[in-house]
Amino acid sequence: MPELLSHQAIREMLPERSAAGHKGTFGHLFVLAGSRGFAGAVKLTCNAAMRSGVGLITAGVPAPLADVLAASLVEPMLLALPATKECTLAYEALVTIYDFIADKSALVIGPGLSQNPATRHLVRRLVSECSLPLLVDADGLNALAEKRGRLADRKTSASDVVFTPHPGEMARLTGLTTGEVQAERATVAEKYASLWQVVVVLKGAGTLVAAPDGRVRQCPTGNSGMATGGSGDVLSGIIGALLAQGFAVIAPGSKHGEIALAGGGVGRPLDGGLQRRIGQRAPELFCGVARLGRVRFVHDDRVAALARANLPVDHRELLQRRHNNLRAIHQGLG
Repeated sequence: MPELLSHQAIREMLPERSAAGHKGTFGHLFVLAGSRGFAGAVKLTCNAAMRSGVGLITAGVPAPLADVLAASLVEPMLLALPATKECTLAYEALVTIYDFIADKSALVIGPGLSQNPATRHLVRRLVSECSLPLLVDADGLNALAEKRGRLADRKTSASDVVFTPHPGEMARLTGLTTGEVQAERATVAEKYASLWQVVVVLKGAGTLVAAPDGRVRQCPTGNSGMATGGSGDVLSGIIGALLAQGFAVIAPGSKHGEIALAGGGVGRPLDGGLQRRIGQRAPELFCGVARLGRVRFVHDDRVAALARANLPVDHRELLQRRHNNLRAIHQGLG
């Protein structure tokens, strides 16, 4: 039976953020992401990471996308990498990537990468050999699923690696059906975390976080309002930022699913663009859980004023619900 996570337990896991710290203190995250038609995944991942306390972030993207992304990414830096004719990352980018990450803190692989054969080959090589703390998501996981028999042969250690599959990706990684994964979520997550020697964050209703040593924890928050394209990219950015800051994965690492979904109560099915707002408002939604400069949520009377303003009824109600949910999250963390 999975252990149910709590806000209080997570707070106790997290260290203080040094008041004397600078951008070099809090790590440099490298995000390998994006392809033609999926540039938004880069932006969602990077913006979420920047708002989760990492000191620096660089996105490695196919060269044809670099100028487009430079116009919308203000804080993250960009590394233009060799691209295939389909505007995906080429296998030839491997040498450049290895040179660049030599002094970096953590690596995120997968958001919006595509399933181009050359890109998949690049991903498998990196996951097999990279010694940095590593998160693999989305098309990164799909690339591994193509050669799933090799997953247990990686050269990296269990304490460094996090997989964040949704049920469909977990099915492809294991050879099970999605129905079989969903029917035995805890058992499947525990088994394959141990087999692959990684931390598995099995997303979905009641996200599970399974460690290689057999521990399984469950996130008690979130709702179907988060079931929208891009939420996983935001999660990747948040966890990647925590890895880059030196958070251990296996013990306190179980907090990752909780932190990523701690603001889940804010989501509602009628909220268009929820994933973007989660990334933009990460520090507010997590109410200082990550102790970003020991910031805590402070009631903003402007929210209540807006709710009383001369707005359409549905807009007023939405603003009031957000305000109430943020207050409830803050009180729960208290």
